[in-house]
Amino acid sequence: MLADHLVKQWIGLPTRNKKNRSEEERGRRRKKRKRRRKKRKKGREDKKKEGEERIEKEEEEDKREKKEGEEWIEKKEEEKRKERRGI
Repeated sequence: MLADHLVKQWIGLPTRNKKNRSEEERGRRRKKRKRRRKKRKKGREDKKKEGEERIEKEEEEDKREKKEGEEWIEKKEEEKRKERRGI
């Protein structure tokens, strides 16, 4: 492929470029381009979904930790009250 291109350049024949591509080749290139765009779009959407899921998980975890923290504080306060009553 590269050799053909170099030989054509050396001889002075026109090499393949946008202007002298066949209709079939243009169609293949369009299909490839379309396929690549579609894959990139899908990849972006997947990353977006993963990010949203991660954020939701973190929020749930924060709520759970906050609730556990409040319960722990209440438990400690009760222990202190019991100690005061015992003394």
